[in-house]
Amino acid sequence: MALRCVYTDLDGTMLGHGASLLRDAEGNFSTLAVRALEACHRAGVEVVIKSGRRRAQVQEDARLIGQPSFVYEMGAGLVDGDEEVFLTGSFDPHAAESVHDQIERSGAPALPSVR
Repeated sequence: MALRCVYTDLDGTMLGHGASLLRDAEGNFSTLAVRALEACHRAGVEVVIKSGRRRAQVQEDARLIGQPSFVYEMGAGLVDGDEEVFLTGSFDPHAAESVHDQIERSGAPALPSVR
């Protein structure tokens, strides 16, 4: 079976120091990520970015590499071209209250604050 799709994270995977596509983790200039994208394109393999970042940020990164599909907010939302799917269960992303607030109100334990 041929490879059809690669799912990749951004920070520390496709993007290096300073969230740069053209830098490695140490900040040195590198074209490895661009060459990997080119290899996928030549092989007919779709690249789908998946990230914990918000939709607008991931959408812009996907646009910059020419891909119509992406996964954002830790898998809570999927975009495939013009189609968007929410994987939020019974929590409504279109409600007046955010999904985060709906989860908090449900009694789920809060994450510890990061300082």
